[in-house]
Amino acid sequence: QFAYLDEPLSDYRRSSFQISSPRHEKQAHKDILYVSERAAANNPELFARNRKVYTEHLAMATLAVAYDHTDSDRPLAWQHLWKALRQYGGYNRFALTIFAKLALPQALVRAITKPRQPAA
Repeated sequence: QFAYLDEPLSDYRRSSFQISSPRHEKQAHKDILYVSERAAANNPELFARNRKVYTEHLAMATLAVAYDHTDSDRPLAWQHLWKALRQYGGYNRFALTIFAKLALPQALVRAITKPRQPAA
């Protein structure tokens, strides 16, 4: 049996265990990068025809993985940042943000990014 609910279903389907939840975001970024790199490697002619689009996508996917690890696994974050810059030419504001988070001392980054209290 089916019933019509005159309510938005998103209210009923939210769960921290869903793959799309923020809890799984880091793994999702790693998976996107893995699949994208495999697709480019397995289809060189397709990659060659759309080099600019694929290269930009791979740069952003690699930078997303780097950003995800700036606080938890800094060597991995550096590795992915350099990969994005070297292999995919990912020179953009996102890369600069990641570089700043990695190069500056953690305490300074936290002080800069800490939400400011409203003036009384």
